[in-house]
Amino acid sequence: AEDRIRPTAGDGRIEVVMDSDSSDGSPRPLRLEERLVSAVKGFLAVLTMVGVGLMFANVVARHVFAASFYWAEEAVVYLNIWSVFIGVIVVTCSNSHLRMDLLLRAMSQPWRRLVCTASLLTTIAVSAVVLVGSWSLLKQLGTAGLRSVALELPMIYVHLAVFTGFSGVLLVSILGYRRFLDVASDEALVAGETE
Repeated sequence: AEDRIRPTAGDGRIEVVMDSDSSDGSPRPLRLEERLVSAVKGFLAVLTMVGVGLMFANVVARHVFAASFYWAEEAVVYLNIWSVFIGVIVVTCSNSHLRMDLLLRAMSQPWRRLVCTASLLTTIAVSAVVLVGSWSLLKQLGTAGLRSVALELPMIYVHLAVFTGFSGVLLVSILGYRRFLDVASDEALVAGETE
């Protein structure tokens, strides 16, 4: 079986869990949500490596050859923008958003379930609103043909990060709704009350 690392509810610790659904310990197939997150993590790794490579090459060019890539800083900023909006998919999937769970710990299970449901529905609603606004902006940028200063990159590609990130958040929230609601009855959260 394949070991997986997952955060426990709210206390900052992580635990390794065996991913199997049979008595013989054979691994279960990855769910669509897990495949999506795995692909996103790979994409984030590539973005990070490209950004670090660009900055390193720019430093070497500047200090060794007395020349620099005038467009490198702009490219790294755009890579960081993409990393943030793509990274929010992973954060949403692992339910690792910043939150104050002191009150959640003090609530009874029915109230926790209600709060977690409200939180999930809010995430879905906000994602949908951002997607509508982002789509409208993308259409305007496509029509206007705006380009970045140094790279002369069509700005639609930069702003596409917002649409892509929130599409992923919406998809992960809908596909993983049971896991989000399970926080309401999570034993680790309840155990935190007695610590």
